[in-house]
This record gives sequence, C-alpha cells and structure tokens, in this order.
Amino acid sequence: MTNNQSKIKKVLMIDDDKAMVELYQTAFSLRKEYQLIAAFTSQEGEKLAKQEKPDLILLDLVFPKEEGLLDEMGRPIKIRTHAGYQLLKTLKQDPQTKNIPVVVLTNLPDKHEDEAKARMLGANDYLVKAKFLPRELIEKIDEILKE
Repeated sequence: MTNNQSKIKKVLMIDDDKAMVELYQTAFSLRKEYQLIAAFTSQEGEKLAKQEKPDLILLDLVFPKEEGLLDEMGRPIKIRTHAGYQLLKTLKQDPQTKNIPVVVLTNLPDKHEDEAKARMLGANDYLVKAKFLPRELIEKIDEILKE
C-alpha cells in the first residue's frame, strides 16, 4: 500500500434514496481522501459495514419495506419503516462494528425526539439532510474523524 492510499478513508452511506447517494458520491469524488461506498437497504448496510470496515457510516433512519400487499395496479406496496434505528443498535452491539462512528443523516421531521433516540443508540451525530450541503457534511466528517 502506498503512502497516499493509506490516507483514503472509507465512508459507508446507507440510504434508500439513490439520487441522494449519487449527489454525495459526486461530492466525495472531488475529495481524494475519501471513498464513498453505498448500501440501499439496512440489510445490505449491515453486511457492507462488516465486510468493508468503513471509517465512518452515514445512516438514514427510514427505509421502505414490502409487506406482501399489492396496490390496485398489482405493484408491491412499500411501507416506510424506521429500520435505521434497529440497524444502529445492531451495529453498536456488534464487536466488529461497534467502534465505527455513525452519523445519522435523515429528513425525519421531529428532530429532538429522533435525535435523542439515535444518540441513545450510539450515533455520534444527527444531521437533517435538508439543512446540510454535501460540502458541509464532508466538513463534519473531517471533524469526527480527527477526534
């Protein structure tokens, strides 16, 4: 491994919003010290966290779940769940992932209650997507990883 490669930090973004992930991938690609990897489900996120051992995890709290029901057009009905809380709890209890900093990055409207719950489960920070530009998020990650 070259000296330059050893400085690259892996950030795992777990979010079902593909457009949001692409926006952040573009922002991170401009910074040579970070590699952004993505998972679009909480199950995929847990698996990648264990495989990739990222330096930091960006975690959304809300994920769609198919309940086996169909709408009037025969399409699966997806129900929004707060699976991110369970994943955060799982990551913080697992010896392989418990020391990885987790930043919750979500658009849940009730910031105070949701933030308190996320921090109680082990989140290092709680950010509302709509209030942070990708550049500001990267600055926040810089701060956390320097601690």
